[in-house]
Amino acid sequence: MNPFPFVYPDKAPRRHGPGGYKVYKSYRPWLRDDFLFRCVYCLWREGFLSDASSYHADHYLPQVRFPGKKVDYGNLVYSCARCNLSKGEALLPDPEDCMIAGKIEVLDTGEIRPLDDDARRIVRILALDSDDWNERRSLMIDILALVTERNIPRRLLGFPKQLPNLRRLKVPLNDRPEGVSECFHERRKKGDLPEVY
Repeated sequence: MNPFPFVYPDKAPRRHGPGGYKVYKSYRPWLRDDFLFRCVYCLWREGFLSDASSYHADHYLPQVRFPGKKVDYGNLVYSCARCNLSKGEALLPDPEDCMIAGKIEVLDTGEIRPLDDDARRIVRILALDSDDWNERRSLMIDILALVTERNIPRRLLGFPKQLPNLRRLKVPLNDRPEGVSECFHERRKKGDLPEVY
């Protein structure tokens, strides 16, 4: 995995397929693991001077407009509070289709460059290209360059200490049960978890 903090994934990240919960917040541990403990929109990580409580289970199709999708795992993404609140009830393109490599990139300066119309729409609505967002990303890139240069422990780029133990969760349905054995909690137990991601 690339340690550069703002590299969008090559493809949609989902490995899990839980279902049957009556409350959408029950999917939160699964979303954290699927989305690498970072916001699907801006890629801000839980370890970047924030924690899991600053993140939401966001309804990509707003629950106000699509109440039947309220507890549909495929309609939920992991989002920081800032992006979720900026999005509100806006109907956006599916972030798993357009917030991926080849459709959006972040420059070393912290500036974001959407490369297709759907990514442009998300960037515009969430104001991901605003001066304060560019400065925020640029500052984190600079901090991480110093951390790497001085070989300081990489807590900012590593996984959270408390990883969700998906094996212990009682999920009514799971159409991808094999994903549990590859969750990051299990990988840490096997000694197979990279230091940074």
